[in-house]
Amino acid sequence: MRRILVLIATLAAMLTLASTAFASYGYVWPSRGWSYGQDASSSYSSAWKRNWFQKNKAGFDTVVTFIDNVSYSWHNTMRNTFQVTAAEWWSSAVKKAYARSYASGFTGNCVVFDS
Repeated sequence: MRRILVLIATLAAMLTLASTAFASYGYVWPSRGWSYGQDASSSYSSAWKRNWFQKNKAGFDTVVTFIDNVSYSWHNTMRNTFQVTAAEWWSSAVKKAYARSYASGFTGNCVVFDS
């Protein structure tokens, strides 16, 4: 059942990407090996809306969120073991995308989108 949900989410994301024009910024690109506790973040921008942590396979615990540049609070945090962990925050606030691994032994990249 979990694989079906991941497949459906991946297909929906691909259809969304194919049907909309947007810019993306890979703040961990290309894929790299991850270990427990490693993190990464993008630059600050008011344009960022979506944050994705894409892994080579499901089963690895990761988190993505947005961090604002005023209170440095986390917003719309998502943590799971899916192949793609994704968060959205449609605020016009200046923010950065942030990703963290709570697992080791996988490869993955992180991408932030402006729409």
